[in-house]
Amino acid sequence: MSFVLQYKWFKVVAYGICTIFIAVMGFVSFKAYSRRSGNTGLDMAKIQQMRYEANRKNSN
Repeated sequence: MSFVLQYKWFKVVAYGICTIFIAVMGFVSFKAYSRRSGNTGLDMAKIQQMRYEANRKNSN
């Protein structure tokens, strides 16, 4: 039991690193999807929707 308690700091550091990683990935994803395109001014979600609709229309 003392072995587990001795490495309590490891769990704290591991949880901290995982939390920071997930937070950074969430921030990057949010910024990537909300960023406007240069010429069209559309965001990534709208561009993906347009591509999906074009694929569906052309595949029939």
